[in-house]
Amino acid sequence: MDHARERVGRLAIYPGTFDPLTNGHVSLIRRGCQIFDNVVVAVAADTPKTPLFSLDERVRMAEEVFAGHPSITVEPFTGLLVDYVERRGANVILRGLRAVSDFEYEFQLALMNRKLKRHIQTVFLMTDYQWLYISSTIIKAAASLGGDIKGLVPENIYRKLREKYGYPYPLGDDIDLGLGGAGGLGGKGGSAGSAFGAGLGNGGFLPRSLGAGLSAEGDDALRNGGLDSDDEGYGGGTPPMAPTF
Repeated sequence: MDHARERVGRLAIYPGTFDPLTNGHVSLIRRGCQIFDNVVVAVAADTPKTPLFSLDERVRMAEEVFAGHPSITVEPFTGLLVDYVERRGANVILRGLRAVSDFEYEFQLALMNRKLKRHIQTVFLMTDYQWLYISSTIIKAAASLGGDIKGLVPENIYRKLREKYGYPYPLGDDIDLGLGGAGGLGGKGGSAGSAFGAGLGNGGFLPRSLGAGLSAEGDDALRNGGLDSDDEGYGGGTPPMAPTF
């Protein structure tokens, strides 16, 4: 059997909001390329939240990250995820899992997607242990308070986050990166505008369990493909007819 020929054309769709793309996402996408010939990073246009970055910005930043990787394509999409996957000529949705809380939600989402389109399969990869604790939401919360998130996101996204929140790039010496106490991770101040931001800004860890946070994030994945892929393709979702991301 010609195994090389057998592999030709294997395409996976990795959906998410990517607001912003993190190194957890990047790790999973690159690992996906070891299994599939091509991976499409599908950036969801619909979201119930107000994204920090516009759709064009999110697509452009991801394209910069994967420039020079011919097996990785970045493109936006709207509507029901399984419809997009079908239009793209694929039958695999690639997702990431960090914890048990992810699995419960992703299990339901995968079954619903299978109900809608039985020929489309969901493939899960466990996130690399070094990225277990990060998500786009936590990254934004830390960055909004001046925290140094360098090394947790690609360099171009690190720069964009610093600029978006009005902090110097490269990181200025006047940023207080102390953990614990009022304003832990706090820089020049500002508000994260979320429970995550409150938890970081007050020196706490998370104001609610990570599982609860992910469940709250996950009211929109059927349409856009995942839990705020906000987390290594670890999804989020809502009913198929009222989706977002």
